[in-house]
Amino acid sequence: MSRSGASRARARVAAGLPRYTEEEAQLRRQQARVRADRAKEQLTAELTALKLQRGCADCGYRAHAEALDFDHLPGAVKIAGVTRMVSERRSRDAVMAEVAKCEVVCANCHRVRTATRRVPLQNAEAAPLSR
Repeated sequence: MSRSGASRARARVAAGLPRYTEEEAQLRRQQARVRADRAKEQLTAELTALKLQRGCADCGYRAHAEALDFDHLPGAVKIAGVTRMVSERRSRDAVMAEVAKCEVVCANCHRVRTATRRVPLQNAEAAPLSR
């Protein structure tokens, strides 16, 4: 009768060998990548559905999720952009906590919002540029 993977690993460690053979370690790394890719795809699909469900908070646009952004609301402490967090494979809970600080807006409305939140340069007293 063959031993389980855990008992083989314990026996290897007891014998002073690495926990896993190189082949086992490679297989485990590959399986971890597959799980991480699957989780990322599921989270991306969930965020896409969320964007389409909510639509743009300003104009109501909801035709293509790719044209909708998560806009961090003023006063919210931004950890990172939602899409960056997904690409960095942060946990679902961390990403959804960041989404809770945002409104969904279309790309055009997002650019307008961002521009109106900035202090206009012509009204600010700009220091002369030094070279």
